[in-house]
Amino acid sequence: MLSKQLGKGQYGIVYLSYLKSNPDRVFAIKVMDRSKIRGKAQELLINEIGIMADLKHRNVCKLISATKTESNYYLVTEFCNGGDL
Repeated sequence: MLSKQLGKGQYGIVYLSYLKSNPDRVFAIKVMDRSKIRGKAQELLINEIGIMADLKHRNVCKLISATKTESNYYLVTEFCNGGDL
């Protein structure tokens, strides 16, 4: 469930989210409008998703899920509280 907006960028908005079944499990969800991401930007996003999926380190936010719908991309990551990355 989306809770509140954490930030906004050129391609989308990041929301704080949590599981309805366990509100203590929080995540950051980046929602990006697919109509704004074309050409080189789309290539870079796909590359970013691939790199994030491969990264496994305690000091790097983990990519939980990446989903594409007809209108949006959704990147679900661990929530890192404490400021900007």
